[in-house]
Amino acid sequence: MLNTEQATLNSESDAITRNRGMSEINCTTATTETIKPAATARRIMSELWDRAADSLSTEELKWFAGSSEFTRMQARNLSEVVEGIGCLIGSDENAGNFQEAGSVTTLLFNISHSIDTIAGMMEISDFAQDRLINADHYQRLKEYKKKYAAE
Repeated sequence: MLNTEQATLNSESDAITRNRGMSEINCTTATTETIKPAATARRIMSELWDRAADSLSTEELKWFAGSSEFTRMQARNLSEVVEGIGCLIGSDENAGNFQEAGSVTTLLFNISHSIDTIAGMMEISDFAQDRLINADHYQRLKEYKKKYAAE
C-alpha cells in the first residue's frame, strides 16, 4: 500500500508527466526515502526473476539463457538506429526535427530505456546460465533456505 506522502508524490509526478511529456518520467524532485525507484523494464524483469528463479525447470532456464542471442540482436539494431539518427542530424544544417528541447529529451530517454531493457535481458540470460552451470550449488542453497525458513 502507498502511504499518503507516496500517493501525493505519485499524483504530482503523473501530472508532471502528462503536462511535460515522456521526457519527465526519469526526472523526479521527490526527496523522501520511502519512494522506490521508478519501475523500468529492467527492474520489473529483475524483480520477476528474483521471485521465480528457484522454481524454474532446467528447460525454462535454458530458454532464459538462450535469450542472449536476442539481446545481442536488439543491441545491434539499436546501434544502427542511433547511428542513422546521428547521420540524419549531422546532414541537416538546422537539426530538423530536433529544434525543440522536448523532442531531443524524449528521444534520449527512449534510447536510455531501450538500452536499460537490453541490459536487463542480458542480466537475466546470465543469471539463467549461471543457474545451469552451478545447478548443484543452487539446489543446496534452496534446501538450506527451506530448512532454516521453517525454524
